[in-house]
Amino acid sequence: MALTSSSTTAQAKAQLFDNLAWEGNSTKALDALEAIRYLLIAEPDELSRGDRQFKRADLLQLLPPLEKFVQFNQTKSSRCTFTRGGAKYL
Repeated sequence: MALTSSSTTAQAKAQLFDNLAWEGNSTKALDALEAIRYLLIAEPDELSRGDRQFKRADLLQLLPPLEKFVQFNQTKSSRCTFTRGGAKYL
């Protein structure tokens, strides 16, 4: 999901909570990262949904591992998966 300036905080919260299990999944990690960045700007110090609750400090702690994972997977996907070789002459 792509959050935009017309997105609501409820949509951003839903996106974050739907992607909390992002480890090993670059799509979920990117969606969670996007939601956290949105919420850090748009939300007050605490947000909750049902029995889940996050404070601004919790969101800030999630940023570095998410950013590292997303950055690693974006550079990994742009790498060539094969090598180019030539004939070896003896």
